[in-house]
Amino acid sequence: MPQPTLLMALQETPASTSATPGATPGATPGANSGANSGTSATTSEAAPGDTPAAAGSPFDSIMGFMPMILIFAIMYFVLIGPERKQRKKREEMLKALGKGDSVITTGGLHGTIASISDTQVTLQVDEGVRLKFNRSAIADIVKS
Repeated sequence: MPQPTLLMALQETPASTSATPGATPGATPGANSGANSGTSATTSEAAPGDTPAAAGSPFDSIMGFMPMILIFAIMYFVLIGPERKQRKKREEMLKALGKGDSVITTGGLHGTIASISDTQVTLQVDEGVRLKFNRSAIADIVKS
């Protein structure tokens, strides 16, 4: 046997219990017995503020997205724009590397470029000490 649910309980309630107190059984819930014989209390006269919303205009739907668009614009100007400028400046710096430049690696190692290729840089750290790094490991060029 299935568990009783709210829906089942509502279906089993007798119709006479839904009538308002003091109303005669079998009478319509909104009709008065004799008083105001020509009108019904259940007429659907809605207050001006209670009317259902008409189909929204395209302007309303755009205005609904306006906060999200505004947040995206702020995020772009605060985070994405400056980060893109920094990345472009770094790429230009890495392209401009040349033999003899004094550089600092991302690990903090100071050295002078002894040789350079498309992907690798050989740094001379001391007399006879040369180390190979990826080109992307160069953090900055030291100004002398």
